[in-house]
Amino acid sequence: MDKNLTVSLIKDIEPGASSSNPGFLDDVNGNLLFTTFDTNTLDTQLWKTDGSEAGTVLIENSFNTFPPTDVVKIDDLIYFLQVSGFTSKSLVQTDGTANGTLSIVNVSLRAPADINNLTRLNDTLFYTGFDSSDLFQPKLFKIDNNSNQAVEVKQDISSGGANAQDLIAVNNTLFFGANANSIQNTPDIELWKSDGTDAGTVLVKDINPNDSSNLDLLANVSGTLFFTAENRTNGRELWKSDGTETGTVLIKDINPGSNSSISPTPFTPPTSNLGNKFADANGTFYFVADDGTNGNELWKSDGTLEGTVLVKDIIQGSGESNPNNLTNVNGTLFFTVNDGS
Repeated sequence: MDKNLTVSLIKDIEPGASSSNPGFLDDVNGNLLFTTFDTNTLDTQLWKTDGSEAGTVLIENSFNTFPPTDVVKIDDLIYFLQVSGFTSKSLVQTDGTANGTLSIVNVSLRAPADINNLTRLNDTLFYTGFDSSDLFQPKLFKIDNNSNQAVEVKQDISSGGANAQDLIAVNNTLFFGANANSIQNTPDIELWKSDGTDAGTVLVKDINPNDSSNLDLLANVSGTLFFTAENRTNGRELWKSDGTETGTVLIKDINPGSNSSISPTPFTPPTSNLGNKFADANGTFYFVADDGTNGNELWKSDGTLEGTVLVKDIIQGSGESNPNNLTNVNGTLFFTVNDGS
């Protein structure tokens, strides 16, 4: 660390003892975009700064209620979701200027309609949302780069593709979970992939043919999709996929038989701080699992049966240390545990 570095206040946005609660987005055209949030009025404002007081200026003052979420940068554009007035949700695009900050998709929160899962694949933004014909089955959408309009990727979902969720980009493929078969009130969530076209949006594999595989913990590990899923035989375990049916396989039945080794991720609000239960560090996938003997402890996998092993039984025996906040720092994994003492 350079001990000669100095730290200085750029601008006192809320003069005096009041806080502006800055939340950082990303850099655009040489400026840092950030938001401020007034806890008294619940107003959110969009700002930019070049690092100087004079260059720290307000871009947009029309947001309110909650700070932005799901921030995605594509080239010199930033996209984020904004809830306003507890009644509406918008997909906002900004280039760091007032004229270039606009809502390109708006929905009402009074209906079940919503926008979620902003994900970048190459230079295209994808998300899950609803069309006017069905407010109960989220579909896969993208923002057309020419018209800047939302386009439903899978036009005919009668054969599957509704209830889209958990988007992740791996190489040039967008993976996600969705209904394996026809539109259903009870989701049968299986693994899908998309290249952004209707014809290229297809079911990869029906892992649990008579029920839902309930995909979870989707991760890009050196160009391979790792995830957890349930089949009829092995419970919830660790899987991987190369985007083909034959290449979508169980890595290891960690807790042998029908018992599950990996718990599903609980629903948490966007502001929660429950930590990460998995991380990729230099092509090794670290995760938390219970093999039926050692409790919830730290495991790792290189995608092979032999390379999927317990790292350490931190609390010996059936006691569990419950690793949390798994974080990769330059190839080294850091995490928190309760070691029992």
